[in-house]
Amino acid sequence: MPKNPYIAVISNPAAGQRSGPFLWGVINRLKKKGAKVDLIVTEAPGHAVKLAADLSTEGSVDLIVAAGGDGTLREVAEGLNGSDVPLGIIPAGTANVMARELGYMKKGVKSVKRVSKILLKNRKRPVYPFQLAHEGKSTIGLCWLGAGFDAAVLQYVNPWMKSKIGRAAFAPAMIKTMIKEPRKPSVPWQSGDTTGVAGWIILANIAKYAGPFVLTEKTAVDQRGLAWLRFKKVGAIARLVDQILLPFKPLDVRGETQELLSGEVIIGDGNTPIQLDGDLIGFGPVSVQSQEKPIMFKAGEVNSRS
Repeated sequence: MPKNPYIAVISNPAAGQRSGPFLWGVINRLKKKGAKVDLIVTEAPGHAVKLAADLSTEGSVDLIVAAGGDGTLREVAEGLNGSDVPLGIIPAGTANVMARELGYMKKGVKSVKRVSKILLKNRKRPVYPFQLAHEGKSTIGLCWLGAGFDAAVLQYVNPWMKSKIGRAAFAPAMIKTMIKEPRKPSVPWQSGDTTGVAGWIILANIAKYAGPFVLTEKTAVDQRGLAWLRFKKVGAIARLVDQILLPFKPLDVRGETQELLSGEVIIGDGNTPIQLDGDLIGFGPVSVQSQEKPIMFKAGEVNSRS
């Protein structure tokens, strides 16, 4: 990192409304430490992809920073995929899953000093995204893909309530989703010549889930490969137990889990809601496979696979 780096911050204005003081606190501290900082605000979904791609192609920027939630981060990462420009984070979302994974939030607390220090240091870690194809389009995922329950929850989250009270807005949506939970497994999957049906499926590149909870200990963001979780149990009681046990044990103990290092998995059908990194992207099917080349992130402490 140069002594006076040029840093471009790509910001989601919706997230910025909640975390404006924090965002500007980080930017001002970076400037005081000698960095040149430009703040660029996205204008629509997908805009961050083009902004990041254009900046990396120009070649003048030393670091690109995503200011927003995991969805904003995913878009910026997609624009940088294949580039040598490192990516940093100003956590301004609801769960900030990747920021937690990469050490930006100690014990879940956001600190202007900590975030600024990570962005200015030379320490970098590889993050291995996964590739997916959905509705004729290709993109990447950074954290996890959910098919079934957690994607269905997002259909009922009130955006205004989420902007005001954060993760608490998910509670009524989860209750509504549990009531509507199918009584039989309804999420089909295919891996090679093997097929099956599950009640809920998660493909994860990370250890944590919904922020502070442990999803699985079988994967880590800085190592290639995905944890593929298939939950066979269905119904409101099964999903309620899943949520109650989240603070106490990894979610993957409730289902069948295997490691996916190569090959393609096809998940869902036209009735299966799909979420990617916390954003509802529509309905299945979706094909997923791990990516060999990582994206370099500025990072603090990183969870490692045991």
